[in-house]
Amino acid sequence: MARVLDWLSQFPGDSWQEHWLLGGSDTAGKQWGPPGLTQSQRCRLTAGLSTLIVRRAVRRSYAWLCGSRLLGGLRRLPAAQPG
Repeated sequence: MARVLDWLSQFPGDSWQEHWLLGGSDTAGKQWGPPGLTQSQRCRLTAGLSTLIVRRAVRRSYAWLCGSRLLGGLRRLPAAQPG
């Protein structure tokens, strides 16, 4: 998760959601994240993003979710408790 936050922090915004949107990640689809990652690095970054999604720090669009491979993985995670 820290790697995702480090990467997102380079973009403008007052919240992680704003960093996500203003950095263009939501419209980048499967190409979100820094360029040139190895498969292993991308997997670690994706795991960190999953945590941010479950914690609702980053809310991705339905288009992004449907186009990513994360959708299946997120179905296996426990539902976040309201509150």
